[in-house]
Amino acid sequence: MVAREAAGMIFMAIAGLGVALMLILDSVVKGLGFPYALLLGSASICLGLTLASFLWSKGELSKLTPRQWTWVILRGSFGTCNYVFALLAVIAGAPLGDASALQSINVVAAALLGRAFLGETLRALHICALGLSVAGAVIVSKPQALFGTPAADDTAWLGYALALAAGAASGGTFIAARKSQDINPLIMTTSVCFQEGLTMWLLFSVGLVNNPPLSTISEAPLLATSVFVALVLVVALSSCTLSAGAQLCPAAAASTIFTSTNMSLCFAAQAFLHNEIPQILSLIGAGFLLMGVALMALARSWYSVVPKPAEVDTSGQHLEVDEHSGGTSVDPTTFEGANEAADDTESLASFIASEFSGLSPGSLRRERGGSGAARQRRPTAAKSAQAAHPVAEVLGAASA
Repeated sequence: MVAREAAGMIFMAIAGLGVALMLILDSVVKGLGFPYALLLGSASICLGLTLASFLWSKGELSKLTPRQWTWVILRGSFGTCNYVFALLAVIAGAPLGDASALQSINVVAAALLGRAFLGETLRALHICALGLSVAGAVIVSKPQALFGTPAADDTAWLGYALALAAGAASGGTFIAARKSQDINPLIMTTSVCFQEGLTMWLLFSVGLVNNPPLSTISEAPLLATSVFVALVLVVALSSCTLSAGAQLCPAAAASTIFTSTNMSLCFAAQAFLHNEIPQILSLIGAGFLLMGVALMALARSWYSVVPKPAEVDTSGQHLEVDEHSGGTSVDPTTFEGANEAADDTESLASFIASEFSGLSPGSLRRERGGSGAARQRRPTAAKSAQAAHPVAEVLGAASA
């Protein structure tokens, strides 16, 4: 288990670098005079077709159940939204480093889900992480109402809003991958490639990304081909490692590692490529956000360690049977049905909260006095009473 999570953490670090590189290449490729959105979309589609052909030949796609297909599609949708929103955030005016930092706000949702769906009060680490994340997001976005400085770009607020949306999609990516641990990560990558490729083609067609025209490719075909091959490799690296890494380690750890590596590279690229030295407020806010993510990961590890309750032995207890009652009996299937209903209450929201914050319905039941163990033993006693009850009826009839 430790080796699996360690490998997942390494993959997430590589994925964070890969996704940041995809954002950085937007300005680099456009600087060379090529339409980045069109080339990236084409690279994603070609990689998706290659992977789909390979998986189909191995019979991997035919093994998927409808439930698994749902998570495969969601993994592609969340991954596409995460990258597209982040790209549009930068285009709308948000600095590259700020846009990356704001994506870590997804951990705040985990604490709120734990409170709303698991009935758990926010604990000390959750409150600290929540406060740091909110404060960091406010500082990074630098609202005029608080800091009294006019925005350099009227559309910058839209960029910050899109960055927050990218953060929400990022959390969905981690959860979709964790819910798909029994699925080949190459299948998840294929879903991302097709959806991302088609979306990038659409953005280029409607002119939302302000790319050079298609004719520029024919003017330098050799250089354009080299750029295309590089994009295929970057997409393959980032998508495959993100799918595999998010499957192997919990969402809290995945979010921490992915955010820290992605944020660091984006701030460095902002300084060296865009000639925009990050403002001191941006760095402070990014530090708060990163500490919030780290605290949430620590909370998951800290609060998920709950001592096992002592089992309550009810084998020596006897249920009194009223011989003059109408022969009531306890059906053990009633308890089985209740247990199945309790399992069904562990909804997707509960899973998300447990992945990020360490809270889960099981841990809550254990913390509430360990009464669950006693309840599990009662059906046995009930069965004994049910078996003894007909004997009492027979003896009563014989004595009459």
